[in-house]
Amino acid sequence: MSFFSWLMGGTFESNQKTADELFAKGSFGEARLSYERALRRAGEPHRNQVEPVRERILECRKNLAERCIQNATTFIEEGEWEFAQEELDNALQILDTPEIADAVAALADRLEAAQARAVVEEDDEMSEEELIAIIAGTWSSPRAEEYNQLPDVFFQAMLAAHEGDHQRAFDTIETLIQNHDDSFALCFLHLERALQAAALEKWDDAEASLRTFLALPAIPESLEERVSAHTMLATLLDKKGDADAAEEALKEAVKLMPKNHVPLLNLGIYLRSKGDWQRALRTLENCRAIMGTSGPPDIRVFKETGLTYAAMERPQEALGWFEAVYEYYMKQGNLKQLDPETGVLLAKAYEDDGRLQDACNIYRHLASGVDVGNHFFYHLATARLLKAAGGDPATFHTYMTRAAELAQSDEDRAALDALNADAAP
Repeated sequence: MSFFSWLMGGTFESNQKTADELFAKGSFGEARLSYERALRRAGEPHRNQVEPVRERILECRKNLAERCIQNATTFIEEGEWEFAQEELDNALQILDTPEIADAVAALADRLEAAQARAVVEEDDEMSEEELIAIIAGTWSSPRAEEYNQLPDVFFQAMLAAHEGDHQRAFDTIETLIQNHDDSFALCFLHLERALQAAALEKWDDAEASLRTFLALPAIPESLEERVSAHTMLATLLDKKGDADAAEEALKEAVKLMPKNHVPLLNLGIYLRSKGDWQRALRTLENCRAIMGTSGPPDIRVFKETGLTYAAMERPQEALGWFEAVYEYYMKQGNLKQLDPETGVLLAKAYEDDGRLQDACNIYRHLASGVDVGNHFFYHLATARLLKAAGGDPATFHTYMTRAAELAQSDEDRAALDALNADAAP
């Protein structure tokens, strides 16, 4: 029986028979799809046969999830961390039962441990001193000097924040500020309080601490922290609906570091989000001029320029910038990291222009990329474009089978049916 034949209609009996044959061969993804089609064709005469079919569907999903777990185990042993994580994510997408969840959690711990061993070349966990050194590596010299004068409880608070206990970190910093004896001036501790408050969604506390920090004299060696504070303040002000004040905060960041493109990029992103597209384009143009051509480009600038043109309904200009993003990842040999938003928009533009193979290639990269949650859509889109472009039937079959394994909802399965509706003999 051809792939199209089993994927198309038929009766309850014919679909069940096909599914049983596929199940016996270990083709669990295809079997699952046929069993589900049998259920949709079940009528009153089949009411006593429905439950066994449901049980078989569950067996199919269980086998598919276990296969993903086996693949993840192999990838961990081979040091293929990204592929291992993808298989673990897929296992939970296919069947999120306590048994599968426990197996995935155990392998996730094993994966994390294997990655840690690869980094530190030892079985032991990273020491607190090493972790503090890594955290401190993000601080400017003035910030580090201030923190080094604080008691050890501050560094324990930083470790707690690293582990996700932001409440403990916030409470510790609050106590340190309240009990400070003025033996030295506090500056960056207010910024730290703002960061922990924001992590806890204590927006008023975060804003108050940011304003306290920004009211203090600027230190030339720590302008990046000040830029971050203005940017964070802009986010908080925008949450409150004060767009003008938010924009002013971003402009203050630009003034602090006029030769750095990042503050301008943040301003451009904000202007686009508010529909002020012409000003966004001018800001991004200035951003590119500052960025120059001497070093590696910040690909976010290209993406943001493309998004702005797309919002203005100028597709050809948008296409050029999205292609620049794609070409950057291609030259890096790292298309698995392709930004999903850019990739989808570029693929749609290619498809609208009749460049079906180019669109298909992008979806194929996305189907094995970092956006695991949308892998069903990417596999389905790849199959759809392969068929439209007259691509290899075996490759089409591969992507359809994988999409069938990833399908989670009736809507997903309906999309599979719709794709094949016009392919019947």
